[in-house]
Amino acid sequence: DFITKLLFVHNGPVHKFSISTPHLNIGPEIDQWLLFVSRKDIRELVIELKDGSWITVPSCIFSCDKLTRLELSMCQLDIPPNFSGFPFLKYLKLMHFYTDIDDLDNLISSSPCLESLELTYPEDQPIELRIRAEKLKSLYMEGDFINVFPEHTPCLVIIVIDMLVTDDDVEGFKNCDFEKFLQSVPKLERIVGRTYFTRFLSLCNKASISSLQYAHTTQKHVKMIELCGVGFHDFEEVLVVLRLIRSCPNLKSLKISVSTDAVDAIEDADMESLWDEDSFSSIMWSLDELKSVEFTDLCGVNYETEFIKFVLMHSPRLEEFVISPSNEDTDLASPDKRFDFFIRLLAFKRASPNASILF
Repeated sequence: DFITKLLFVHNGPVHKFSISTPHLNIGPEIDQWLLFVSRKDIRELVIELKDGSWITVPSCIFSCDKLTRLELSMCQLDIPPNFSGFPFLKYLKLMHFYTDIDDLDNLISSSPCLESLELTYPEDQPIELRIRAEKLKSLYMEGDFINVFPEHTPCLVIIVIDMLVTDDDVEGFKNCDFEKFLQSVPKLERIVGRTYFTRFLSLCNKASISSLQYAHTTQKHVKMIELCGVGFHDFEEVLVVLRLIRSCPNLKSLKISVSTDAVDAIEDADMESLWDEDSFSSIMWSLDELKSVEFTDLCGVNYETEFIKFVLMHSPRLEEFVISPSNEDTDLASPDKRFDFFIRLLAFKRASPNASILF
């Protein structure tokens, strides 16, 4: 009631309006507020609702042609047929939303200034979307990304992928081709893979050591890769990481966190052959431009130390390698074991005379 009264005695413009609360009871008041601000030269609109509170975005919002930022969550989008686009919209964030796929496509393609797009959608509504956005620079996707394809995004430089699928879902996604996905974004500079990302790719794309010799996709502009929750006990998953690194010859920064599942995991029997020196001698492997590595949540077991050794031996320009152990009950739980592990690290051969290890 207070908000309603305050809005209706305000005579000037409202450039930014934000509703961000998990406690609001959905009612006609929100529609009143949105109708009011749609007539007040609104530039930034944020609606963040939680706890199963869904609203249908009123049609008046789609007439706000001066919007530069739009964030909606827990919303049903019914775009009116006379919608002509948001000519100045630069940032669009849709979280847990329902809409017709044609409406979503129209919303994106009718925003010619769009630079940042974030999509998070319910697990029971996977979407199929071909993104056409001439000026798009940053793309965040949470969910089943394989049905989202950057069809025309010539300026895209950052992708962030956060998977919602698990091992049980992978059978339906055998046709995933992440290399084809990368081919559609030739100017990409940063790749961020979060929950289940490397696990998902390892299940969809069975690889072998020999496949490391062939980089079907070369991402010359990628300078940074960040991978979260990597299972270094799994042969296929480590191959995914190595192939991704190998496809980015100008990589300068690498950040990897180890999966918490690795604490109780049993090392893959194929892992020993992966780190065999003969396997890599024929690949002519070198991380020529790599300068910074951050390796976190380590358990202190062999499959992790072999990866560290590998990076140190093949990075002639490496400047800093930051290593952080896991907070879980692991082989590095005690100070004595951490010290012993650090001593082992110092003994590893380094291709770069300037490489320092921060443990």
